Amino acid sequence: MTPRARRAPESASSTHYFWAFARNFRLGEPGVTEFLRANVGRTFDEDKDMLEAQQRNLGSVVEPVFSIAVKADVGPTQGRRLLASLLQAESRGS
Repeated sequence: MTPRARRAPESASSTHYFWAFARNFRLGEPGVTEFLRANVGRTFDEDKDMLEAQQRNLGSVVEPVFSIAVKADVGPTQGRRLLASLLQAESRGS
């Protein structure tokens, strides 16, 4: 079974969240299907709760604040900072 999720932005503060899974075992057993659907669904519901809380936090921020939580965040954070500075320069016409 390989769960896959796809998020498709709807607006700046909302998104569509699609998920699916596939299996090639015990296909004729509805109980297995329902067990897997319920448990994979519960996992994505946990993601949904976290994403909604994160959006509430982001919605209360006037200016984005970038912080580095772990080493893996360094590259993306630098990229966001660079993009923000380029956007500011563009808006000033420089």
